Amino acid sequence: MPGADFNAAHRCSIGHREQVLRSERCGCFCCCSIFAPAEIEEWVDNDQTALCPHCGINAVIGSASGYPIEVGFMRLMEARFFEGARVNAGVVREAQLALSDRLAAPAYPLLFLTISGAHLYGFPSEDSDLDVRGAHILPARAVMGLSVRDETIERTFRVPREVRQAQRPDATGGAYEIDLVTHDVRKFFLMLLKRNGYVLEQLYSPLVVHTTPEHEELKEIARGCVTRQHAHHYLGFVRTQWGLFEKERRAKPLLYVYRVLLTGIHLMRTGLVEANLVRLNEEFRLPYVEELVAQKVGGSEQRPLRDGDFDSHARECQRLTAELERARDGSKLPDSASLQTRAAMNDLLLRVRGVERKPG
Repeated sequence: MPGADFNAAHRCSIGHREQVLRSERCGCFCCCSIFAPAEIEEWVDNDQTALCPHCGINAVIGSASGYPIEVGFMRLMEARFFEGARVNAGVVREAQLALSDRLAAPAYPLLFLTISGAHLYGFPSEDSDLDVRGAHILPARAVMGLSVRDETIERTFRVPREVRQAQRPDATGGAYEIDLVTHDVRKFFLMLLKRNGYVLEQLYSPLVVHTTPEHEELKEIARGCVTRQHAHHYLGFVRTQWGLFEKERRAKPLLYVYRVLLTGIHLMRTGLVEANLVRLNEEFRLPYVEELVAQKVGGSEQRPLRDGDFDSHARECQRLTAELERARDGSKLPDSASLQTRAAMNDLLLRVRGVERKPG
């Protein structure tokens, strides 16, 4: 599927009755379901265009089109033409329902919760766990003593398959885990100031499980935390992920290599955080990325890559690493956060703690 023409594939979803009825199976690139042509009950455009029997959208492609009717390819099409909106909304709602008790009565007030990991990066498989990240607010009294507890809170919750399907009838995966990690606001703010790419991506994740007005305020302030020094974070992460790929030679660590490289280059060039590999590749147009994403999303990530593929990816990793270094050296981003940014972040910290700042 490298270099697939998605626009041509999209044209196969219109006026295609004869083609669909010749197909062995069909796929919908809106809800990403796979089904038999016999399941289609509604047609539009003078009975020439099929509506998906699961979501009712005219986004159906039949196997007679020659395109792969697989979940991975449908996800790529969904990301291209629906911007991942349906899948993203579903996974956010899934997290909200699974964490509803904790959102209703958290141990400490929450500044925000977002989804990170494979869902944010654009290549989740059906059994991918949910990585939920965010910041909580310890009371002022809790941080004024000699020792501070609960600066970081980590919890893992297992969600059985039947609970998942009750929450999201369109979900086809089995049981999964929610990995919930939050940091106290002071610790989170300091990580932002220390050029930590992880927390930057968590802050700007579009997959928002819980938000507050202060979350939006922090996103505005944190634009001043983006510096050229963030390139060091991404270069270090690339080395780690490439080491994992050398040992395993599977799609998953390789996808993380490319995701990190493209995110870092894009950040250096634009100052904007984009962690979704599918959207990044609309800019970079690397033909092998689509195939790797489809392999990961389709559940065949354990399949090892061939030796010839390894050599090719090694050259590409070296090329993109050099491109990231050039983007860093030529970036117009500052070397460090300004004093104004630090002052604004400090003011926000005091306010969310409930501490009044003395005038003057």
